Amino acid sequence: MASEENIFDDTYIAAEPLKATYALRSVLDYASPFIHDAQSAEISSIPIQTHEDPEPPTTGLTTLSGATGIDIGASTLLKIDYGDLQHPMATRRAPGHIVYRDNLSELVNKVNSAKRALNDAMQSMDYNQWRRVQKSFKTWLRMNRLQAYREWHWVEEPIDLLSWTWAGHTTNTEHLRVGALIERQSARYQETENPRIAADIDRLKELPLDEIMMISRPIAPTPMANIRFASGIRRAVKSSLPLLLAHEPKKVKPLNDFAPKERSKRSDRTTEIAPFVRDTHAYRLLPMYRFKLPFDPCSGRLINEDDGLKIYRGRSKQADTIINNIHPKLPSVAQLPRGPIEQPIPLDTNCEHRMVAANRAFVFIQSPDACWRIPLKDIAPLIGQ
Repeated sequence: MASEENIFDDTYIAAEPLKATYALRSVLDYASPFIHDAQSAEISSIPIQTHEDPEPPTTGLTTLSGATGIDIGASTLLKIDYGDLQHPMATRRAPGHIVYRDNLSELVNKVNSAKRALNDAMQSMDYNQWRRVQKSFKTWLRMNRLQAYREWHWVEEPIDLLSWTWAGHTTNTEHLRVGALIERQSARYQETENPRIAADIDRLKELPLDEIMMISRPIAPTPMANIRFASGIRRAVKSSLPLLLAHEPKKVKPLNDFAPKERSKRSDRTTEIAPFVRDTHAYRLLPMYRFKLPFDPCSGRLINEDDGLKIYRGRSKQADTIINNIHPKLPSVAQLPRGPIEQPIPLDTNCEHRMVAANRAFVFIQSPDACWRIPLKDIAPLIGQ
């Protein structure tokens, strides 16, 4: 049960994100009749990912045009809430194009400004705060933040060729403690009462709560529009939403089903082969690479500025911490071990910020009240190649 202090803090932190959410919903309501009043459309409708799908579908596409295409395309642009049976990590996808008689440049700018304002406001809340406050406000009960953040694309220039393809198939990684993963799974169990989730929670409780696990989520291929303008200029746009056009393209190649290429497996993997929690793609590190942290690591950027070495949380424009008095004896990147660092390496002479673990891509820094996952490329210029 949340403490009174947590409730007060969460309500305070939620104020600006709530304001931005209401603003975006208002702008989308205003935009709706304009988006539906289209001249023509050609949309590739992609099946939505459900709870039973391990990855977002990339086959079974249906090409829609006319009134149906306009309706499906407009609905995908305007809806920011989850649909029934929609997977919590899934978004609605309908790449293609919609052609308009009127100039929608000003409208699209207004919508995108509201989306960026919401995205910026949401940065003040971490995952656990979001989970706590989400059910307290009706406007957030079914809101899909990923759908809400996606910006629209307005194209005024005449197009000779609009060709849709799939961008690459990669993964997104996150590191968190076992205790945090248990909290996430417990929240999911409260929503679904799925016995499989309950079994996963029981298995997780057998591990040390401060052990770090890696979430390696497959990122489904993203639809990408390759545009050749009448002027000869070319442009590529990654988007799961339809493009909004001022002119009918001379030629269109719609998106086809994705044909995956076989990817080679790394021989120097640091995680166990099978996921410890399958539906969240959570892997336990191999014994030699396992380490523990007192706090869940926040993804951040390390920037050396005139007034000190600063760590910025995610996309924040305000530094969370400043590291002064940089330690004069720092190892090279080649000397950093992969996995736990038995004798943590101080970044400053006061030993308040220490490198405690590393892998191929990240360095983990522990400070008195936080832990940070910093890209290796950020720290390499500081400690030497």
